[in-house]
Amino acid sequence: IGMDDEEETEDDFYQLEAGNSRHDRVKRDNKRAQMGFFSLLYHDIKLAIDRQKNERNEFKLFLKTIKSIQGELGSSTATLFIFVRYLLMINILSAVLWVAFVVIPQAISFDYSALSDDRFKTLSLFLGDDLAAKVECSL
Repeated sequence: IGMDDEEETEDDFYQLEAGNSRHDRVKRDNKRAQMGFFSLLYHDIKLAIDRQKNERNEFKLFLKTIKSIQGELGSSTATLFIFVRYLLMINILSAVLWVAFVVIPQAISFDYSALSDDRFKTLSLFLGDDLAAKVECSL
C-alpha cells in the first residue's frame, strides 16, 4: 500500500511538471473557462432563455392545492380549477388596469370644490343621480 501511494505521488509530480495537471485538464475541457466576459454573458443569457422556454410556463398560484385536488378527484376536475385560476388572474389584471387608467386619472382631474357646497349622500353611490348631475368632469 505504501509503495502504490508513493507511485501516485510521483505520477502527480511528473504531470505537474509537464503541465498536464487535473486543473489544466478541467480548464481545457470546460468551455466556460475558455470564454471571455461578453461571450460568457451572452452564453448565460442564452441558457436562461432556453431554460425558460423548456420550463412549463405555468403560474404558480394555488399550484399545490390544485395538485392535491388532481390527486384526489382526477385531472378533469383539476383542469376546471386551472381554468378558474386563469379567470381569476384575468380579473385581477383587468382590475389593476382599470384602477391605473380610469380611477387614478379621474381622481386626479376631479373637481373636489363642487363637493363642498352639498352634503355627500351614500345613496348617490347606488343611484348615481345627485352628485353625478351636479359635478362636471373636465377631461
